[in-house]
Amino acid sequence: MNTDYLEIKKRRSILRKKIRFYALLGLCALLLLAIFLFRGINDYLDIQEINISNNSRISSVLLIEKFSNFALGNLNKSSFVFRLFGGKNLIYWYFSDWNKVMSTEHRLASILPEYDFLKRTILIKVEERNEEALWCGSEENCF
Repeated sequence: MNTDYLEIKKRRSILRKKIRFYALLGLCALLLLAIFLFRGINDYLDIQEINISNNSRISSVLLIEKFSNFALGNLNKSSFVFRLFGGKNLIYWYFSDWNKVMSTEHRLASILPEYDFLKRTILIKVEERNEEALWCGSEENCF
């Protein structure tokens, strides 16, 4: 009787080990599949166009360059996620802290980005500060 119990317990132990092994193997396969799928839709999430609106004194080209440098500068370029998706991904731009841009660009009062994931575009609404006074340190440096 006791040997039957030990034999059943041994079978259960082997069965549990097999189940754990196949479950782990299945999870690894799902992880690899997910990585390949995310890599496949990576091109779909790349930014096609960046538009700037409500700017009058600051050029759109300068603002787009500043925002691009900011978004790429905040990325960990040695990370696995960066290598997988690249730097021109809408997801990176979506999670960027735009208030940090305002601390470096003093001519901006507010920044409101709007993301259109279907068209792969970003519309950045900019509000510029009003001129209260004009101070010139030299002919070229006026504030």
